[in-house]
Amino acid sequence: MKKILFALAMLPLFAFVGCSSDDDNEKTPGNDFDYSIELLYGKWTATSVDVDGDVIDLTDPVMEMVVEPTTVTFEKDGNYSSTGLVGKGTGKYIAKDKTIATSIKDGETISFKVKSLEAKTALVEVNVADIDFGDLKIS
Repeated sequence: MKKILFALAMLPLFAFVGCSSDDDNEKTPGNDFDYSIELLYGKWTATSVDVDGDVIDLTDPVMEMVVEPTTVTFEKDGNYSSTGLVGKGTGKYIAKDKTIATSIKDGETISFKVKSLEAKTALVEVNVADIDFGDLKIS
């Protein structure tokens, strides 16, 4: 269990599944995001975490008992919300190039570096320094 919690504390790469639109991957005119912004909209749920090649399946029943479901939601109006390992919060986001930068109401920020984005799956990298683990203790 300690190894799992330590691996989760490192958190660099998430795989998400979501219910986004089925539009193609062309960029939308007028935006600076390297992917179709339409693909981003919706609620995304983290399914795995890759820590230096060690993949942790967040959908495993044991993991679901240990780790709160991790979700991120990107709305068309620029609103953002999240739960779980990336923190609970609401605020605004900006998608530019391959990065989604969020600004949460309490002044916290978190950035997602998008490695791939398709209609129903996404692979994003998260900087561990952006994540507040709260009272998580590892010994």
